[in-house]
Amino acid sequence: MLKIINLSVKINKKTILHPLSLDIKAGEQVSILGQNGSGKTTLLKAITGSLKHTGTITLNGKNIAQSSAYQRAHLIGYIQQHVDQGTIGHMTVEQNMLFALKKKHNLCLAYTKKSINCVHDIIKTAPLTLNKRLKQRVDSLSGGQRQLLALLMVMQKDSSLFLMDEITAALDPNTAQSVAKEVNQILGKRNSASIAVTHDLAHALQYSTRIIILHSGYIAHDITDFGGITKADLINMF
Repeated sequence: MLKIINLSVKINKKTILHPLSLDIKAGEQVSILGQNGSGKTTLLKAITGSLKHTGTITLNGKNIAQSSAYQRAHLIGYIQQHVDQGTIGHMTVEQNMLFALKKKHNLCLAYTKKSINCVHDIIKTAPLTLNKRLKQRVDSLSGGQRQLLALLMVMQKDSSLFLMDEITAALDPNTAQSVAKEVNQILGKRNSASIAVTHDLAHALQYSTRIIILHSGYIAHDITDFGGITKADLINMF
């Protein structure tokens, strides 16, 4: 599904990500762990094309290494840490979701019964009382609610790969758990793969099928069988 060969990133002649190779299969939920500066976010940005890189990136058999970030954005769902980058603050929750559906289905942004019913179906089971805030401006939501909305918007893409960069980092533990659980449930209903940069070791152990630990731009550990591994064990691998 996603095949990376000798991917490397240099910034101002300094190597941030040393040549690494990964083969991620459809349906895999991969957590990327490591200390600050280990290359976690750099890896995601290289995959999206927002950082210049060398090496080969193949997605579903197509080499996208020479594709622009704009071209890759049509193939990859990317959820960033800063919620204001994934939502439109002056619009309502309903309008934001209509915008996401418009990009997916090329629907008119007008309030048609079909489009509104579709939004309500998506939101109705969402946690954090998001279903009660359809007419509320997004910039008045809590951080967790806005992050969840950004997640739901990106998940409307017909993508086989979703990238998530510290999406629960700024949330309180209960809200972070709700968002992480929702992500897991959505991805569980489809055969898309995900790569999630996180510092939350408990979530990595609970929701991942694979854990990759980066150290100084190298892959230090690639773990597919982590039954019995504790948070302390993971920290010792950094």
